Parts: sequence; structure tokens; C-alpha cells
Amino acid sequence: MILFIFRLNRFRSIPRGQIHSGLCSNFLEAQNCLLPQIHIKARFIEAPKTYFDDEKNSIPTAVTNGGILTASQFFKFLHQLQSKKGPQELAEPEVTTIEGRQTQVQATVIQPIVTSFAPGSSTSHLAPANPQPDGTKSSNGYFYTQHDNERARRDTIDPQSQQVETGPILDVMAKYLPDSYTIDLTTIPSIIKFYGYADTQGLPKQFETNSAGQKIEVPISIPVFAVGEVSDEARLYDGQTLVLLPNPKPEFHGGTGEQYRDRIVKSIQEGDKKDGDKRLIVLVTATLIDPAGNRLHEESDMPFAQTGLPPQWPSHAPAFLNNP
Repeated sequence: MILFIFRLNRFRSIPRGQIHSGLCSNFLEAQNCLLPQIHIKARFIEAPKTYFDDEKNSIPTAVTNGGILTASQFFKFLHQLQSKKGPQELAEPEVTTIEGRQTQVQATVIQPIVTSFAPGSSTSHLAPANPQPDGTKSSNGYFYTQHDNERARRDTIDPQSQQVETGPILDVMAKYLPDSYTIDLTTIPSIIKFYGYADTQGLPKQFETNSAGQKIEVPISIPVFAVGEVSDEARLYDGQTLVLLPNPKPEFHGGTGEQYRDRIVKSIQEGDKKDGDKRLIVLVTATLIDPAGNRLHEESDMPFAQTGLPPQWPSHAPAFLNNP
């Protein structure tokens, strides 16, 4: 089996003439103008679904897919999550970028995943690495014969593995508007989860041909993955936070994955039940900073941002008013 796990990252195309600095009024001034940078920090958090059903947790109404939190709402919600036992923070990737640049931050690990088994060319523990004459004595007192050497090579089964990157990834592009307070944010948070291997009991036996032309039985490997990805475009005031709720779904790999669909789904369900049924929350905070790394605006400079949101694109307006 060959694994192909991929994500389609599609950013909205922004014509060069539409990127505004809002801070350098003309070309000559721009030559000596140090434009602000945008600091992006994402928090990938898993929280039990029961957490959202508990009326004791005063969750902001904006905690929906595409919702926007003011700074005070964000810190209150984050404190609530961190004060409970169930929620778990998976990663906090962050990056500082300039406007209009597509940027990716990762908090991933590369894992060797066994995708299949095949007759190998190496020797097993039954024989030495190189063929030995008949009667050669092993360290444990066993006397090898040439037949042992040949059979050991024929019967060796090697796992075939592939390096797979798992964990949270954030693709982001940001630009600021002429008012110097508003940020256009395009984000694609995603996560690849590895659940181990599905149960193969009861499947038809699988055979491969070894170097001697013999059919030998080999184990079956069914790696189990779930991939979650969501994308959104929103306008935030400096320091506000975008809420996104990717929903990881089983990943099937061509015909081979489809063949084992039920087993893969069952394995994920059992894994989620074992770990506790959770929802993935991604909080993406965008902050304008100067070249020295200091905030461009203090909270006191933006009273409008403490309780309000900037006007949204018509297509985005309902996103933070409705549940996903």
C-alpha cells in the first residue's frame, strides 16, 4: 500500500495593486518607511464535546467555525479551557510575517508508518548473514546446513515503511487595511492524526512471491489516519482572534483504503472513544508589530476593538452567527 496524504491549500488571489500599506502615503515616503509586520499565533486545542454542553461554562457565542473573539473574550475563553481537566493543548505554532506573503507554520512529527510487508532479501535469526558451509556451528550450538541458509532467506519478510508527517499545520496570509487597525486574514488550519493500525483479523490471507518463486503468506498492514482541514477569510481588528473548528475525517488511500473502509472507520471510532470524544479548536490571533517586535497599537488606542468587529465581506458575515 502506498500512502498519499495531502492537503489542497488554496489562497484567494490578491492583485498586487490591492495590497495597502496604509502607513506610507506616497512613493518617496515609502522609501524610508519601515512597514509593520504581522505576528500570527495559532493554538490547536482539543476539548471534550461535553465541555460545550455544560451550561456552567460561559462559552462566548463567537466560538463557532469562523467566529471572531475580541481580546477580552479570547483571554477569558482560553483561561476557561486551561482551568479544566479535559482540554489539551496540542501545539502553539507562531510566525512573524509581512503582508501578502503566504506563510506556513508546523508543529509536526515525522513517523515511520508500515504500509505493507514483502519477502525480504536479508537473513533471519535462523542463519548467519553470509551462507555457511554445512556443519557450521552457531553460538547456541546449532549446526547449520546449506538448506537452513537458503530457507532463512526465502522466509524472511520485511516491513515496507513510509515517512509520514503528522500533527498540526497552519497556512496563513495576512494584509492590513489603510486604517492601520484592520487585518485581512486568510487561514487554512489542518491536522493529520495517526491512530495506529486497523484490526486485520478475519481478512483473506495475502501472499507474495519470494526470490525462489514461491508464494508465501505476508501480514496485512492497514494504517489509520484522520485528516481535518478548514479554511476561512475574515477581517479582524489588531489583536483579535479567529476561531476555526476543523473536523478530522477518515483518510482513505485509493482502492486499497476503500477496501478496508469499515475497519478504518471502526478503528478511529474506538480510538476516539478511548481518548474521549473531543472537538478540535484552532484559535488564530493576529497582532500588528513594529520592526523591533513591539505592538503597534495598545489596547487603549483601540476602544472600538474591545467590543466590536470590523465590517466583514458579505460571504463571511453569517459565519460567526451560526454553528457549523
